[in-house]
Amino acid sequence: MRLSDIAALAVAGVVILAPATAGAHFVLQAPANWAEQDIQGQPQKTAPCGQADPEVTAVPTNAVTSFTAGQTITVTIDETTFHPGHYRVLLSTTGPAGLPADPIATEPGTCVGLAIQDPPVLPVLADGMLQHTDPFVGPQSFPVKLPDGVTCTNCTLQVLEFMQADVGGNGFCYYHHCANVSIATATTDAGGDGGGGGEGGGCACAVTSDRASFAPLLVLLAIAGLRRRHVPFEPVPRIRSQQIGIEAAHHRAVMSSKNYASSSSPRTETVSPASLRISSMASRSVSSDNSLSAAARMSAAS
Repeated sequence: MRLSDIAALAVAGVVILAPATAGAHFVLQAPANWAEQDIQGQPQKTAPCGQADPEVTAVPTNAVTSFTAGQTITVTIDETTFHPGHYRVLLSTTGPAGLPADPIATEPGTCVGLAIQDPPVLPVLADGMLQHTDPFVGPQSFPVKLPDGVTCTNCTLQVLEFMQADVGGNGFCYYHHCANVSIATATTDAGGDGGGGGEGGGCACAVTSDRASFAPLLVLLAIAGLRRRHVPFEPVPRIRSQQIGIEAAHHRAVMSSKNYASSSSPRTETVSPASLRISSMASRSVSSDNSLSAAARMSAAS
């Protein structure tokens, strides 16, 4: 065997026996990433948000996702290159600069045994998410609850992937993605999980009441009251017409009596008993009508 062949076999053996190193990749699908991503999710290697990767220059998307305090949001990832491990989510209310350094594994210099916070402590919101030792089939989602009472307009939500390497490891155990978010004060009528993605939580509702159906009736009653107050009842014309009719009858009776007297005794005016009765009735009727007319006028005046 030639010396060159021996050297080639030695190199191959070194490669085969070399310890496994971390090399997973993932795409952050939701919330919207702060930077553009390629099909592998690059840039994502440098902390805290992949902003200084030497292979891929980060290009900001300027996307900002709106949430409310205390809301339960959904984080969706697509692991494009498999590696065993899990995911951790952190929140900074002062932008990327407020995120802590990557945690140290239990065996420094390796990617073995990262302690999972349970329960998580701020700035960690969720830890040990999507623990897996086999490849995923398609994108994966998990819920994350935002802290109550925490608001900001320049927040950074970091999604950190820890890549477990049971044998060896090079100490670079994490891939990073970030999302620019704003967190507003929760409203009492938001309902559900508080909304998100810029959707509002309020209700523009028109409040109605059964009392509204009585409005037309109230208007009619008001008009009737005004007419009764300002348009007085006038019984006088009807009474006056009756009075005129009685006076005419009385006049005809008197004339008839005169004619009768003149035909039977030229020099003597004699009034017949029937005429006297009609005249008396007419006088009483006129007096009664005058009383009614005066009462009607007093009623109208009141």
